[in-house]
Amino acid sequence: MKRLFLILFAALSYAVYSQNDTNENFDEIERYLCDYKNFDFEVLKSTNFNNGELKVGKGFFDAHKTYSRNIDYGITDDCYAVMFFNQSNSFPVKDYYIHILSYRESIIGVVYDIGMVYNDYSSKPKSCYDKEQIDEFIAWHNEYYDTESTVDDLIEGIADTRYYSYHCGYSGQGTNVPEYQGEEFTEADIDVFRSWIASYSIEVQNYGYDALNHLRKKVGVKLSKTDKKILRHIKRRNSVINFCYGCTAGIYEKRF
Repeated sequence: MKRLFLILFAALSYAVYSQNDTNENFDEIERYLCDYKNFDFEVLKSTNFNNGELKVGKGFFDAHKTYSRNIDYGITDDCYAVMFFNQSNSFPVKDYYIHILSYRESIIGVVYDIGMVYNDYSSKPKSCYDKEQIDEFIAWHNEYYDTESTVDDLIEGIADTRYYSYHCGYSGQGTNVPEYQGEEFTEADIDVFRSWIASYSIEVQNYGYDALNHLRKKVGVKLSKTDKKILRHIKRRNSVINFCYGCTAGIYEKRF
């Protein structure tokens, strides 16, 4: 019995040590990402972490660029999906969505979050950025969209992974009535839809675009000058959206 206890204690100690070691590995990855001005996707794919024990997988789905899209204010979001493997046993350990934010071809920040495979949806997206540049963008956003947002709103909007679809088998969403996530497109909720078009999430903005256009065309609601300006802007900007067609998800393309 004593021997069994010692074996279990040793195994538990090793597991705790391994977990701590893994956390340190991820700290090393995050330190690398926070050096965002020097980010290079090809360098990331070839970099070994923890003396070569942890590195990006070699397959296409282990490391690829999912999209590049215009947000606003001349800022672009280049999103990469990356999975890290333990080289000693070839097991995948953790995956990330990495968003590189650039302004006039200069990187001004990074937003990263755990990806779809290992995400328990309790994690919060993390970021490192040029505060002056990001503050300027938020100030412009608040004035243009007539809203009050913070850097936390920006980070959550950039990291948002929702799909744009009204009939999506992957997400379980499907409706015959104009609505999104149980929110019917009614005049009583017009302020909700105005908050949607002011979101930093391109997909949420497009749901707001649909809702306000529905109220204008089908219900006869008169929209404000600001509403009309933003709707024209969303259509003219025509950013890449994360579509879901039936049971085919993750289709990145322009809508208009």
